[in-house]
Amino acid sequence: MTEDAKDELKALVLRAREEKQGRFPETLRQRLMRYAIGRWKTGASTRTVSAEIGVSGHTLSYWKTQAMGPAKTKMRPVKVIEERSGHVVAGPCGTRIENLSLDEVAELFRKLS
Repeated sequence: MTEDAKDELKALVLRAREEKQGRFPETLRQRLMRYAIGRWKTGASTRTVSAEIGVSGHTLSYWKTQAMGPAKTKMRPVKVIEERSGHVVAGPCGTRIENLSLDEVAELFRKLS
C-alpha cells in the first residue's frame, strides 16, 4: 500500500472519530483490516500497524481475533520419564528432599521449628 493510501486511511479514522462516538463504520473497519492483514503478512507488529492507521493496538488486536479467530497454540509432544509420588521440600542453597509422604513432611517441619 502506498503512503498516500495509508494517509487516507488515517484521515478516514480521524473523520470517523469526529463524526460519532462508538464503533467505526463497517466499510472502514474492513478496509483497515485488509491493510492490517497485509502488513502482518510482511512481518509488521500490531503496534506498528496501529500507529500507521491511527487505531489503538487493543482495538486492532480485538478485530484480528474477530477476523482470524483466536491464535492456535502449538502443541508439543511430551514424554513422562518417571512418575513420582510424594511431596518435595525445597530449602535454601538448593537443598531438596523428594518423595516424602505428608506425614514425613509434617515431621520434618516439627523437627526444624
